[in-house]
Amino acid sequence: MVFTANEIFHNLWLGDIRDSRNNDFISKIDVIINCTNNLPYLDNKKICYRVGVEDNLEKNEIIQLYKLLDPTIDFIHKNLINQKCVFVHCYAGKQRSASVICAYIMKYFKLSLNEATLLVKSKRQHIFTPLCNFEAALQVFEKKQIENNM
Repeated sequence: MVFTANEIFHNLWLGDIRDSRNNDFISKIDVIINCTNNLPYLDNKKICYRVGVEDNLEKNEIIQLYKLLDPTIDFIHKNLINQKCVFVHCYAGKQRSASVICAYIMKYFKLSLNEATLLVKSKRQHIFTPLCNFEAALQVFEKKQIENNM
């Protein structure tokens, strides 16, 4: 089985449900960030972290993702600095999981939302297609990062 996950940075992977069910790929992963409410984990022996958000364009789900961004990206960062291989996924690998990765880049690399999006798109072209469903959450997150860096 071929995987379609993309390595955004060393040890930070972005993918979809197919990748999350690929034994060969998951065997190389230490930490799985599952950005869905109910997709099961292939290997519960891994470090598993759930970001329970629906991708249905409902305002409450956008707010929920915003609330979960800081703890999730801090968890990612902690594992990356400990040399763990982290895989972030949702169902299609282009909205919820991509939003988490962009927020990570904004916070830890001090990039704007636009810069973070372009960076991730350079590795995984189909993120945020046709549009970014969680753009409002990411815009508020970006504003918070700017304020924190003043």
